[in-house]
Amino acid sequence: MAKKLSPSDWFRAAEDMLKEAGPQAVAIRELSTALGVSTGSFYHHFRGREDFVERFLDHWAEVSAEAASALDGGETATLDALNERVNELLDHRLEASIRAWGLFDPNVQSRLEVVDERRRKVLARLYRDHASAEVAEQLANLHLCSLAGAQFVFMNRPVKFRQFGRFVNQCARTVVG
Repeated sequence: MAKKLSPSDWFRAAEDMLKEAGPQAVAIRELSTALGVSTGSFYHHFRGREDFVERFLDHWAEVSAEAASALDGGETATLDALNERVNELLDHRLEASIRAWGLFDPNVQSRLEVVDERRRKVLARLYRDHASAEVAEQLANLHLCSLAGAQFVFMNRPVKFRQFGRFVNQCARTVVG
């Protein structure tokens, strides 16, 4: 009996390949081989690689939106709680891989910009409780840039990543008083 795969199975395989070998590895034949199926199985779900990439990015953006909405308000609306929640919800190696992919693919870059803007707005709302709108916007930018940079610098060092996140929060608290 043939394996029954869903688009999510293909997306998970693509995430693994993207993290391990980069976007060039996210190819139909490689994905099919990784999942142990024929390339025909791929075409059961997707019209081609372009369709797959579009839907993969939609999936990633949706997961990112869920993460952002989980951070937006309620009991998680403190900087330290936000960092812990981000670490629970996001795969930072995948995030870094998508950022690297975006350097060479305008479609990926535009999707990344949408996701980052959503995140920036959440952060700015959080900071607006403690600072002027202008300072909140700048702190949100600083926080987002720190996250993106830390995803590369501390990719394989989660303890350092968390320590850096706490340091960024401490700096932000110093600015907002």
